[in-house]
Amino acid sequence: MQQAPNLGDANPRAYTRAAREGVQPSLDREFIEGFYRTWADLEERINQLQETKKNMLGKVRSVHGRHEAEALKLAMRLIAMSDRERAESTVFDRLARHYVGLLNGEVIDLETE
Repeated sequence: MQQAPNLGDANPRAYTRAAREGVQPSLDREFIEGFYRTWADLEERINQLQETKKNMLGKVRSVHGRHEAEALKLAMRLIAMSDRERAESTVFDRLARHYVGLLNGEVIDLETE
């Protein structure tokens, strides 16, 4: 088995020089600025959409209660998953509940749960 090099003993200037000489920027300022503007706009839209989702759930919570709102949020996450992802999620949930039971000193039979 090869041992990893001790980088603490290396000359940091050698890495900086190698990086500086080996990588040449190919994007110009105009491209980068345009990319940034588009990215920032998307981030703002994402934040607005997340706030809208939060408000929607808040309205459900205020009318139907916390449990219904959380169940609805979970249902929205599950419906967005593929069948395979939902099946995996079920397995992960069962295992996690089993592990919590073990930590709490409970015996949970995965076959009957």
